[in-house]
Amino acid sequence: MLKPHRSRYWLNANPKNPEEFKQQVNQVCHLYEKAQQLYLRGVHIISTDEMTGI
Repeated sequence: MLKPHRSRYWLNANPKNPEEFKQQVNQVCHLYEKAQQLYLRGVHIISTDEMTGI
């Protein structure tokens, strides 16, 4: 079972502008929802971690 509260590297977002942050999250989620359709059109969606050493 995942226990993110026990990880010192877990990030809980505390955005300066919550409405802008919500829009950005929605954009990313929308891309992931459409990933399969985009793939069929030759577009590849990838995700990267900003803290690659963890």
